[in-house]
Amino acid sequence: MAFGRERRETSAIIHTRCLERLEEIIRYSASDMPLPPPPCEDPELPSTAPESIEQVTAQAEGLFIADRAGFENRLEVAREGIIPHRLSLTADPEREGEKWLRRRVYEVAELILFDFAESWLASGLDQSAPDSTRWYLGIAMLNGLCREISVLSENRGYHLVESIAMSHPPGTWPSRAKPGRHQLDWKGDGIDTSMGTQFGGGLDAVHWLFDRMEEGSSERRVLLVRWIGTMLHRDELANQMSLPLRLEQMVDGQPDEVAAEVAKSLPRLLELDLEGGRVVLTLLRRRDDAFTSRALSDVLPAISRVSPKDALSVIDYLSSSESEDSRTAAVS
Repeated sequence: MAFGRERRETSAIIHTRCLERLEEIIRYSASDMPLPPPPCEDPELPSTAPESIEQVTAQAEGLFIADRAGFENRLEVAREGIIPHRLSLTADPEREGEKWLRRRVYEVAELILFDFAESWLASGLDQSAPDSTRWYLGIAMLNGLCREISVLSENRGYHLVESIAMSHPPGTWPSRAKPGRHQLDWKGDGIDTSMGTQFGGGLDAVHWLFDRMEEGSSERRVLLVRWIGTMLHRDELANQMSLPLRLEQMVDGQPDEVAAEVAKSLPRLLELDLEGGRVVLTLLRRRDDAFTSRALSDVLPAISRVSPKDALSVIDYLSSSESEDSRTAAVS
């Protein structure tokens, strides 16, 4: 009985924290109103954009409170995933596990809110019965949850962004494994047919989110560049999103750590769009900071494999750098 009471207390604490974070996240998105329209709409039930952030907040809190069973299920999954196995060796593993959760309320709340955001976006992207209300709540949640870099925002956030770009619910992307030389459908023409070619209004929503992140803090911009670096490996999606052009715009006037993150994407960018990659490389070479120099020295071997000519220009840049490590990398 005592342990059951502890679990209920833990649940109440985390539920309260989730509600506080939910309101904080939606309020953060207030400056980014109006929210982008849903990519999928029912022609018989046209969507109506929320008129105020108060309306979005009230709807989000109402749905969250009403789905208490969903919250408890997600909390149970968090228990299984977060509590380390070594606590099972203690004298009272269940009680120690609850203490472990309470010390990590912020992380647990973030995990649960990502679950709700994914669920709401899945409903909004359901092409058979799109829910525009949940779409607006989900995109506002994603915008607010991705204010800082974490394992969840970097990996799961990108997972949701790619789903939005393809206008399909998370986990139901119209894609398949890229064919290789050992398969009958391999053509050897360098054309990537691993992704469906139909893109809906989700691209506009992703551009809206990328614009908001580019206007945000340095940490948020670094997160954006990491997402772009991952998306560059989806050839057709990268071209549809004009990612080389966006990276060009994210070099000049950016903090050092943002430019250094752009440099890490350079080998793949040169492989995907040689001319666009060279423009970005030229802009990076105009910078005179240690962050960019170190980042270019790290990716120099990869650049040399993609474009030896451009690798020589990077060596020239690093040779004149004030960073001893960068000069050493150029010489080696």
